[in-house]
Amino acid sequence: MLGLKDTKVLEGNSKFLQKGINSDGVVIGGFKYLTFDNGNKPYLELTLYKQGQSVDDGTKFKMYMTTDAAKDRTKTQIKHISTKVISEEDLYKIDESSTNEVDLANKLTAALGGKVIDQMMFGSEEYYNAEGKLKYKLFLPLPPFAHQNKDGDKPTRMTYDPSNIYLHKPATVKPDAENQGEKDDLPF
Repeated sequence: MLGLKDTKVLEGNSKFLQKGINSDGVVIGGFKYLTFDNGNKPYLELTLYKQGQSVDDGTKFKMYMTTDAAKDRTKTQIKHISTKVISEEDLYKIDESSTNEVDLANKLTAALGGKVIDQMMFGSEEYYNAEGKLKYKLFLPLPPFAHQNKDGDKPTRMTYDPSNIYLHKPATVKPDAENQGEKDDLPF
């Protein structure tokens, strides 16, 4: 009647990480210590990508260290991710043996690079691109955002709720012709 036999089912088989819970395995690509604003604003860049894909298809997350609050959030996120694939003791050894942030990033990459986390949740922040199309970028929310099935099939506490502003930040203003520098028919 409807011709269902010829209908193709589209599956979410994107090679990129998606907002919400990614249950197909997320690979830790590595950490880099970077700065901007003439070196005054340091951050760690974490690269994550879907299992079975390339690190080149990965998403880069900035973990800021410019204020005490930002450092605390970064430390919480690093510990939450790291303890899914290595022990807390090993993480503490890496931290204590690191001489500076560059050394820490290198040691974290050596210990965590290539390791897989079974499930990870990503928040999303909407924005309008230059063409006025609604897009989103991913961010790491507060824990729990990673789950490893190392203790049997212990259920995850992660829940993605797009109405939660801590997990989904809607776009604020849609750009209009005036904001985008497009021509209009006004004489001024």
